[in-house]
Amino acid sequence: MKPDGGPAFPEHIQLSDMRAVLRRSGMTLRDWFAGQVLPSVYDRGGRYGPEGMKQVAEYAYACADAMLAERDK
Repeated sequence: MKPDGGPAFPEHIQLSDMRAVLRRSGMTLRDWFAGQVLPSVYDRGGRYGPEGMKQVAEYAYACADAMLAERDK
């Protein structure tokens, strides 16, 4: 499994009894980066069938992986 960059929007909430902290991590940074690629793909006006959608997803995650790798330099 590839590193996912950790949570995109980590949230730490101190509960009222001051003893417990609720941690919610939501989507990963990798998922967030991949999602940010999609508008530029769809702005090109292409129509995508099932195989095309798979290629779009692979491209989006390849871009996300590249961003995570660059971020770690």
